[in-house]
Amino acid sequence: MEMMQPNMEDSRSAEAVLSVVIPAYEEGSHIKSSIGVIESVLKENKIPYEFIIVDDGSRDNTWAELKSLTDTNPKVTALRLSRNFGKESALCAGLTYAAGDMVLVMDADLQHPPELIPEMVKAWRNGADVVDCIKNSRGKEKPFYRICAKLFYYILLKTADIDLENASDFKLMDRMVVEAWKQLPERTTFFRGMASWVGFERKQLRFDVAKRVNGKTKWSSYRLLRLAVNAITSFTSVRAENALLAF
Repeated sequence: MEMMQPNMEDSRSAEAVLSVVIPAYEEGSHIKSSIGVIESVLKENKIPYEFIIVDDGSRDNTWAELKSLTDTNPKVTALRLSRNFGKESALCAGLTYAAGDMVLVMDADLQHPPELIPEMVKAWRNGADVVDCIKNSRGKEKPFYRICAKLFYYILLKTADIDLENASDFKLMDRMVVEAWKQLPERTTFFRGMASWVGFERKQLRFDVAKRVNGKTKWSSYRLLRLAVNAITSFTSVRAENALLAF
């Protein structure tokens, strides 16, 4: 099927707006400073931007800090989920509200390096529809989590034919990719896998996972197991449906 494409020089100009989507769960101790660091990079590189920050039912002062930010910074929009639904749901909410020509997803703890953003935007302006940031290593992570991650990605590769080893949620997507992602029928979302599955022109950049600016990971063993089961079952079913349609 042929489709008319927009004029890339117009849609990917220096005036194109970047939506920065950040899920936040109990990040009150550093959310303001993290936004400040990211915003400094965007201003220094003259990248028009907006922030969409989603509070995923935090029990600390995250929401109070975000409300304070929105009162003083018109570039920041804050959303609050009614309870802790999980990072995937928070990402869905943020992507739904993002209005930019390109959308960047990153974590609130600065383990995704803001200094890589200008290079990601440059890759987008040069024609990449998706800029995937790949980890050089998993950083300082407990052996248990490292082993579980390897097992999860191995099973996902074998059952759904998707290779996500060392992949991350640190991605920049063109507006048309976001719209395609929003049309996917999955009720149980797995952003990293779904963003890979939709296709489009892609470029990979590599990065070293930085130390968290504060606090500790919110991923318990139970949360990781639940995400793994949801991801594997949803993508296995998608592959089966596609096989039936092809048949």
